[in-house]
Amino acid sequence: MTRSLLQVETPDRIGREAILKVHVSTKELPLGDDVDLGDIASMTTGFTGYLILFLSDIVLGILFYPFADAFCWYTLQGRPC
Repeated sequence: MTRSLLQVETPDRIGREAILKVHVSTKELPLGDDVDLGDIASMTTGFTGYLILFLSDIVLGILFYPFADAFCWYTLQGRPC
């Protein structure tokens, strides 16, 4: 059996914004009027669709987890706070 690898480039800013819109709408994230998905897309250069999904999951966790003040960015990297 022969296996081939397919390399897929990371999405550009327009693609990242579209991915963000999908995740925001499917998860029904409550965004404020001052949230600009285009700005967020500009800040996520190099992110894959999966990383953007992960980012939206983090946002959900911060918004709805009862201990959001205990959230630590180091836990994302497997390090203790």
